[in-house]
Amino acid sequence: MPGGVKVGGDGSVQWEVVAGNVRPSKLVHGPVGDYGWRHRGVDETEPGDFTITLKMPKNATAFIETLTRAAAQAKELSGRAGALISFVLPIEPNNHDQIQIDWKSAPPSPQKIAAVRKAKLAATAAKKAAASRRSVKKTAVKKVVKKVVKKAATRRR
Repeated sequence: MPGGVKVGGDGSVQWEVVAGNVRPSKLVHGPVGDYGWRHRGVDETEPGDFTITLKMPKNATAFIETLTRAAAQAKELSGRAGALISFVLPIEPNNHDQIQIDWKSAPPSPQKIAAVRKAKLAATAAKKAAASRRSVKKTAVKKVVKKVVKKAATRRR
């Protein structure tokens, strides 16, 4: 399963992250300050690459000029590993996947597959047991109600 991030505008900014083989112990999500939120995790991958896709915005001329300046900046910083290259990309409304970053998630190990399967079976068994207990209680309640109604009807005669 491929992993990836899609970021775009919907009048604000929306994002979606898909990870194909997550390390559960590394998942972090929760509030930051009064109004913020943080998501963080690790997706197991094999050696590979990111594929970065930018949707061509409405103002293509300005976009091309921006990318040209970013390429010139990258050329200037050539040989300086770790140097950051950035550029401004206007947020476009109703362009939900304006920025896409994809990678190839590693397949889960046989042990992880077995553990997930076992956990799912245990959860299903627990749900069935709970449903069965509820059913037994309902049946017992119905029997008691039936007896009470029958006694009350006998007394009226």
